[in-house]
Amino acid sequence: MRKKLFLYGTLMGHADTPMAHFVQERVVSSLEADAPGKLLAIPSARGWFPALVPGQGRVKGVLADLELTRADLMKLDRYEGREYRRIVLRVRTSEGMSSAQGWVWTVPPSEESVLIEGDDFMAWLKKTGLPILSQRNGT
Repeated sequence: MRKKLFLYGTLMGHADTPMAHFVQERVVSSLEADAPGKLLAIPSARGWFPALVPGQGRVKGVLADLELTRADLMKLDRYEGREYRRIVLRVRTSEGMSSAQGWVWTVPPSEESVLIEGDDFMAWLKKTGLPILSQRNGT
């Protein structure tokens, strides 16, 4: 099945994580994009990962058109975990507005979470020199 997903962190190709490689193997096309909300950086013992939450602003990412099986989509949901919910987002690209599914954070952020100025997780990692989370939830 074809699925449009808004990706803004560890699943993007240039994140260079195992799950980003899994996703890249299934990409038909992609465009730079942004979606409404704000972005938090969530710390873990193995690195940092982003969380899209409601708020004023635009989160930077990519709109990816993917060829996925049901099992692929289930694997992505398992990777994201129970703290996220996949919902439909209105995404803006250079070609206009589009609908795509994306994962939003559903639990209160921890005190260690950091609001990402500029709403670009990959740029924030580069600026801070902090490590990206490369594996999550057994995937």
